[in-house]
Amino acid sequence: MMENGKRKILLCLFGVLLAAVVIGLIYYYQQTTMLKDNGEGVLIRTVQEVEYGCKS
Repeated sequence: MMENGKRKILLCLFGVLLAAVVIGLIYYYQQTTMLKDNGEGVLIRTVQEVEYGCKS
């Protein structure tokens, strides 16, 4: 009876871990595509070009 309870707990923990990994991957890929779409980081690139005096 105790082994059955331990197995259920391990399966629940594995399910929670798997869900966390899947949600993290979805969040990561969503953030990387959003950064490419809205042009974030352009201001920093422009400031660095002006600071170093190289124009492209």
